[in-house]
Amino acid sequence: MKLKIGDYMKSILILFFILYSSLGLAEIVSLEVAPNRPVVGETFQLIFKISTSDSEDPYISFDRGTADVIGKSNRGVSINTRIINGKFSTTRTLTYVYELVATRQGPLRISNIKVEIGGKEYKVKSKTINILREAVRAKDFFLQAEPSKTEVYLGQGIDVRYYLYTKVPIVSQEVKAFPKLGRFIKRFHMINREVTTTVEYMGEIYKKVLKYSARVYPEKVGKAYIDPLKLRVQYSDSTRNSPFGAFGLRMRQYKTRSIQSKKIEIKIIPIPTEGVPKDFTGLIGDHDFEFSLNKKKYLVNEVVEGRLEVSGPGALENYAAPKVFTHPNLEAFDTKAEFSELSKVLGKKVFDYTFLARDNFLIPEREMSFSIFDPNSKSFVTKRIQLPSLEVQGGIVKPNTGGNAGENKPQEQKILSIKTVGLVAPTFISDSFFKRINIFRILNYILGILALLLVFVPLGKKVKESFEKTEIEHEIQTLKKSGFSYHGLYTVLSKLPSENEEFDIYKKLEQSSLSKEAQDYFKASLESCEKEDFSGINGTQKKKFQNRFFGELAKAVKENGIEKNI
Repeated sequence: MKLKIGDYMKSILILFFILYSSLGLAEIVSLEVAPNRPVVGETFQLIFKISTSDSEDPYISFDRGTADVIGKSNRGVSINTRIINGKFSTTRTLTYVYELVATRQGPLRISNIKVEIGGKEYKVKSKTINILREAVRAKDFFLQAEPSKTEVYLGQGIDVRYYLYTKVPIVSQEVKAFPKLGRFIKRFHMINREVTTTVEYMGEIYKKVLKYSARVYPEKVGKAYIDPLKLRVQYSDSTRNSPFGAFGLRMRQYKTRSIQSKKIEIKIIPIPTEGVPKDFTGLIGDHDFEFSLNKKKYLVNEVVEGRLEVSGPGALENYAAPKVFTHPNLEAFDTKAEFSELSKVLGKKVFDYTFLARDNFLIPEREMSFSIFDPNSKSFVTKRIQLPSLEVQGGIVKPNTGGNAGENKPQEQKILSIKTVGLVAPTFISDSFFKRINIFRILNYILGILALLLVFVPLGKKVKESFEKTEIEHEIQTLKKSGFSYHGLYTVLSKLPSENEEFDIYKKLEQSSLSKEAQDYFKASLESCEKEDFSGINGTQKKKFQNRFFGELAKAVKENGIEKNI
């Protein structure tokens, strides 16, 4: 019984290989239809492309259904030669075109498609073509979003442009809704002047105008969407004769319609996890790094200031300040960061570091590396910079007591050399000093010291309070001084915690612990700034700075443990 089953299975396998080698669906034959939406009574083409190493001409057959074949042509041969293991392999690609005309509307099925060549027969999958009763009329106008890429790495920038295509005169237009572009970091581009170009689109001539532009950076792996821009347009529908038509005068009819662009899906893929350097910055694309100190040598208790400048096409908004100097005698304070746009593609982020030297130490000059990911080569690239040396000196230098021991000259009073910063008590060399000073001079010294303390103690408290401010409080203070802007307000609100890693700023507000009044205030402020800064629409009323709402925001951020005092 086992033998019979084995023979039966062997027969099936042999039959399968025979069918596969002679009658299977052939990858060497492809079939295309042009145009892809034919019209009744108009010619369309079936285009066969056959790749073979045989020198014979193919024989093509198919069931045409209800269509009529009115012609056949040979579009030529292309030859491709390769060397594999020292042997030449030549492949010919033959192109044959059949002209057909459909006689009725509806689905047309082209079936039983076979290609015979070199003694072998290949079957091609049947094709169903939708025959239209009349050609689809091109739209008079439409909006279209055009991203520079539809598949990018996490954190890689995409340029998104929204264009208005028109065939008829547009009298007026109004933005109904700007794209939210959730799950992206957004940099909107100001359109100072609309430039109209003439283009051919889908076989029609259109006027093309850029209406909205932004550079966006995906913040999460998976799928994200470029959502629509919505416009209300008034356009010229047609012309009709007026009673004065004989004099060449015509009257135009105008209509109003709302239009929007289609939603476009963007695929976000993760950065490779293999071989990730320890110094990887998370930035995509080529970047420049530059660090500087205000000087190389410092005194004990002196403030040390450094600056790191990073520029490039990456999502610098999310790039955190790297550690540049660490030492037990070096106290680090809050690092201030400021982002600016250099162009529509490039950005720049400046980190201002503040330290306080507590004692003597020396950090020698050293090399620091930053790794970025190159999406073109799909590899990590390391950038290196030289950090300058940092030397801190201080303390008391002992006086020189040299001289002849036999001399009975009174020793001159020597004042010590002081290298520390701050108030230092006077040092007396001999008792004769007390005889030369009177009580009134002592009182003057005491009163002078008290006056200095009254001035510098409150000032020191203010400096300490400024150092102890959290990052969110610094950013709110900066926003208040510089005035409302979309980028500044977005940066402040992005500090809010988010459930389920939600990145849409409006959803962050709704999920936050802020009061309903504060949420409405920030939403309205965002929309107002967006229109004022990026739409080019003048006259938008900006929101006033409400201290109580920003205080509530800072409190909500600190309560969630995101911000810490330095």
